[in-house]
Amino acid sequence: MTRILLIITLLCSPSFASAKDVILNSVEELPKDAQEFVKKNFAEEKILLMKLDKEFFGSDTYEVKLASGTEIEFTKEGAWKKVDTKNAVVPASVIPEKIAAYIAENFKEQKVESISKKRYGFKVELQNGLELKFNKDFRFIGLDD
Repeated sequence: MTRILLIITLLCSPSFASAKDVILNSVEELPKDAQEFVKKNFAEEKILLMKLDKEFFGSDTYEVKLASGTEIEFTKEGAWKKVDTKNAVVPASVIPEKIAAYIAENFKEQKVESISKKRYGFKVELQNGLELKFNKDFRFIGLDD
């Protein structure tokens, strides 16, 4: 019984479940869509670190860290998953138009600090700490708790 518990613990531990990260040396090592996203939305930013997080079950992700502190996550195909500016402002070009319009109308003077794609749609964190949830049709569905 103890042996079974030990095996289960090892299989579930983060150090076992994740393979080594791969540090990328060039933007060209990112998927094409990720390269274009960075060039379009963060052209003036210096890239500090790029890595491929190799996951045990194949849900690999790319991470890009910029000099400003901004962190961007991409799927293994290159689609953006999350943009977190660490107390700055997410570029307007990243925020879907309907979400930007809703925020401008209902949360005047607030800027988007972080945006991420979720199964249900989008999660947006404003500078005041509020976390808004939008469905896949960009309709507001509530606050995240």
